[in-house]
Amino acid sequence: MRAALTVQIDAPIGRLSLTTTHLNWKLHQSDTRVRQVGTLAEHVLRLRPRGGFPPIVVGDFNAEPDSDEIRFMRGLHAMGDRGVYFNDAWLVAGDPAADPQGATWSNRNPYARTAFEPNRRIDYIFTGYPREDGVGLVEHCRVVCNDEHQGVWPSDHFGLYAELRTAPVG
Repeated sequence: MRAALTVQIDAPIGRLSLTTTHLNWKLHQSDTRVRQVGTLAEHVLRLRPRGGFPPIVVGDFNAEPDSDEIRFMRGLHAMGDRGVYFNDAWLVAGDPAADPQGATWSNRNPYARTAFEPNRRIDYIFTGYPREDGVGLVEHCRVVCNDEHQGVWPSDHFGLYAELRTAPVG
């Protein structure tokens, strides 16, 4: 993988594992990103806390939702004899009425516009499957930091924000 950082936290909800990543950025190098997500998934699953909070993987995947690399993360594309499943927070709890695409790379942003690339969703929050009691379920997800403040944009990417259930259902 290009880069990944994992932190493990002892939290009131149990042991939490959070990994952030940044995958290859070149539009035509899906083959590289496919290999990177394979390595990333192995890394995340090796470090996930058994019986704890489902693992969380966030970052700049530089890949659109229908790409093989994102489909692999969602359990829709196998690599050889390997497969994984993570929830895509935007698909689970995004608000398509407010933002149909959930774009995190947008030409509204002058920092992004200089790259001459299409608007698309390339940043993700992935979570492991929720526990049987509902802990870890994605309840809300939205695009954030998607406007300028006094002429300054926070980044060339928009952010993604998700809320996950921390208490058992019922």
